[in-house]
Amino acid sequence: MRLTTLTTALALCASSTLAAPTGSTFAIVKNHCSFPIWITSVSNSAKPVVKVPASGNWVEPEYFDGTGTSIQIVTSDGGFYSDAPILNFGYTYNENSVYYDLNSIKGFSFSGQKITLGGGSNGDVPVITWDGAPPGHQDTRAYFAQTDLVLDLCAA
Repeated sequence: MRLTTLTTALALCASSTLAAPTGSTFAIVKNHCSFPIWITSVSNSAKPVVKVPASGNWVEPEYFDGTGTSIQIVTSDGGFYSDAPILNFGYTYNENSVYYDLNSIKGFSFSGQKITLGGGSNGDVPVITWDGAPPGHQDTRAYFAQTDLVLDLCAA
Protein backbone atom coordinates (compact mmCIF):
# COMPACT_ATOMS: atom_id res chain seq x y z
CA MET A 1 0.00 0.00 0.00
CA ARG A 2 2.73 2.46 0.93
CA LEU A 3 4.74 1.61 -2.19
CA THR A 4 1.69 2.38 -4.37
CA THR A 5 1.19 5.74 -2.65
CA LEU A 6 4.88 6.60 -3.01
CA THR A 7 4.92 5.59 -6.70
CA THR A 8 1.83 7.70 -7.42
CA ALA A 9 3.29 10.71 -5.60
CA LEU A 10 6.59 10.42 -7.48
CA ALA A 11 4.79 10.13 -10.82
CA LEU A 12 2.77 13.27 -10.10
CA CYS A 13 5.89 15.19 -9.07
CA ALA A 14 7.78 14.09 -12.17
CA SER A 15 4.98 15.03 -14.55
CA SER A 16 4.53 18.47 -12.98
CA THR A 17 8.29 19.12 -12.93
CA LEU A 18 8.81 18.18 -16.57
CA ALA A 19 5.81 20.07 -17.95
CA ALA A 20 6.58 23.51 -19.37
CA PRO A 21 4.16 26.24 -18.30
CA THR A 22 1.72 27.39 -20.96
CA GLY A 23 2.99 30.47 -22.77
CA SER A 24 6.61 29.85 -21.80
CA THR A 25 9.42 31.11 -24.01
CA PHE A 26 12.52 29.29 -25.17
CA ALA A 27 16.19 29.81 -25.93
CA ILE A 28 16.80 27.99 -29.22
CA VAL A 29 20.06 27.25 -31.03
CA LYS A 30 19.80 26.14 -34.67
CA ASN A 31 22.97 24.56 -36.01
CA HIS A 32 22.91 25.12 -39.79
CA CYS A 33 26.65 24.37 -39.92
CA SER A 34 28.14 21.31 -41.61
CA PHE A 35 29.77 20.25 -38.32
CA PRO A 36 28.52 19.40 -34.82
CA ILE A 37 28.61 21.77 -31.87
CA TRP A 38 28.64 21.22 -28.10
CA ILE A 39 26.43 23.34 -25.81
CA THR A 40 26.08 23.91 -22.11
CA SER A 41 23.80 26.30 -20.27
CA VAL A 42 25.26 28.07 -17.24
CA SER A 43 23.47 30.14 -14.60
CA ASN A 44 23.86 29.35 -10.90
CA SER A 45 25.40 26.06 -12.05
CA ALA A 46 26.42 24.45 -15.34
CA LYS A 47 24.12 21.95 -17.00
CA PRO A 48 25.50 18.88 -18.81
CA VAL A 49 27.23 19.39 -22.16
CA VAL A 50 25.05 18.33 -25.11
CA LYS A 51 26.27 17.48 -28.62
CA VAL A 52 24.13 19.01 -31.38
CA PRO A 53 24.75 17.47 -34.82
CA ALA A 54 24.99 19.41 -38.07
CA SER A 55 21.48 20.63 -38.99
CA GLY A 56 20.31 19.91 -35.42
CA ASN A 57 18.58 22.11 -32.86
CA TRP A 58 18.89 22.65 -29.09
CA VAL A 59 16.04 24.09 -27.01
CA GLU A 60 15.75 25.16 -23.37
CA PRO A 61 12.97 27.09 -21.61
CA GLU A 62 14.02 30.63 -20.76
CA TYR A 63 14.13 31.10 -17.03
CA PHE A 64 14.84 33.75 -14.43
CA ASP A 65 17.30 32.89 -11.70
CA GLY A 66 18.65 36.29 -10.69
CA THR A 67 22.06 35.91 -12.34
CA GLY A 68 21.34 35.64 -16.06
CA THR A 69 22.03 32.68 -18.31
CA SER A 70 25.05 31.96 -20.49
CA ILE A 71 24.57 29.45 -23.30
CA GLN A 72 28.09 28.45 -24.26
CA ILE A 73 28.98 26.80 -27.56
CA VAL A 74 32.18 25.13 -28.78
CA THR A 75 32.98 23.33 -32.03
CA SER A 76 35.11 20.51 -30.62
CA ASP A 77 34.40 17.63 -28.29
CA GLY A 78 36.09 18.48 -24.99
CA GLY A 79 36.36 22.13 -26.03
CA PHE A 80 35.05 23.36 -22.69
CA TYR A 81 38.02 21.73 -20.98
CA SER A 82 40.70 23.22 -23.23
CA ASP A 83 41.62 26.58 -24.71
CA ALA A 84 39.00 26.23 -27.47
CA PRO A 85 37.08 29.38 -28.45
CA ILE A 86 33.64 29.70 -26.85
CA LEU A 87 30.67 31.46 -28.42
CA ASN A 88 28.55 32.90 -25.62
CA PHE A 89 24.83 33.66 -26.04
CA GLY A 90 23.77 35.39 -22.85
CA TYR A 91 20.38 36.57 -21.67
CA THR A 92 18.61 37.90 -18.61
CA TYR A 93 14.92 37.09 -18.58
CA ASN A 94 11.91 38.09 -16.53
CA GLU A 95 8.20 38.11 -17.28
CA ASN A 96 8.27 41.61 -18.83
CA SER A 97 11.56 41.78 -20.74
CA VAL A 98 14.61 39.97 -22.01
CA TYR A 99 18.11 41.40 -22.50
CA TYR A 100 20.45 39.38 -24.71
CA ASP A 101 23.86 39.52 -26.34
CA LEU A 102 26.60 37.58 -28.10
CA ASN A 103 30.30 37.51 -27.37
CA SER A 104 33.25 35.26 -27.98
CA ILE A 105 35.80 34.06 -25.46
CA LYS A 106 39.34 32.87 -26.30
CA GLY A 107 38.88 33.41 -30.04
CA PHE A 108 36.19 32.70 -32.61
CA SER A 109 35.37 29.30 -34.19
CA PHE A 110 32.80 30.48 -36.73
CA SER A 111 35.07 32.63 -38.92
CA GLY A 112 33.40 33.46 -42.23
CA GLN A 113 30.00 32.20 -41.02
CA LYS A 114 26.93 34.38 -40.48
CA ILE A 115 25.44 34.25 -36.98
CA THR A 116 22.13 35.85 -35.99
CA LEU A 117 20.38 36.16 -32.64
CA GLY A 118 16.82 37.41 -32.56
CA GLY A 119 13.23 36.55 -31.83
CA GLY A 120 12.54 33.86 -34.39
CA SER A 121 9.10 34.37 -35.95
CA ASN A 122 8.47 37.50 -33.86
CA GLY A 123 9.63 40.09 -36.44
CA ASP A 124 9.79 43.12 -34.15
CA VAL A 125 12.53 41.68 -31.89
CA PRO A 126 15.90 43.42 -32.53
CA VAL A 127 18.39 41.11 -34.27
CA ILE A 128 22.11 40.85 -33.60
CA THR A 129 24.01 39.83 -36.75
CA TRP A 130 27.65 38.82 -36.98
CA ASP A 131 28.71 38.58 -40.62
CA GLY A 132 31.72 36.27 -40.47
CA ALA A 133 33.36 37.80 -37.38
CA PRO A 134 32.51 39.41 -34.03
CA PRO A 135 31.93 43.18 -34.35
CA GLY A 136 34.60 44.11 -31.79
CA HIS A 137 32.17 45.81 -29.39
CA GLN A 138 29.46 44.82 -26.93
CA ASP A 139 26.10 44.46 -28.68
CA THR A 140 23.35 44.02 -26.10
CA ARG A 141 19.72 44.22 -27.19
CA ALA A 142 16.46 44.29 -25.27
CA TYR A 143 12.87 43.33 -25.99
CA PHE A 144 10.14 44.46 -23.61
CA ALA A 145 7.75 41.54 -23.84
CA GLN A 146 8.03 37.77 -23.89
CA THR A 147 9.71 36.13 -26.88
CA ASP A 148 11.70 33.10 -27.87
CA LEU A 149 15.36 33.86 -28.55
CA VAL A 150 16.78 32.06 -31.58
CA LEU A 151 20.50 31.79 -32.31
CA ASP A 152 21.13 30.73 -35.92
CA LEU A 153 24.66 29.43 -36.52
CA CYS A 154 25.98 29.37 -40.11
CA ALA A 155 22.79 31.21 -41.11
CA ALA A 156 21.90 31.68 -44.76
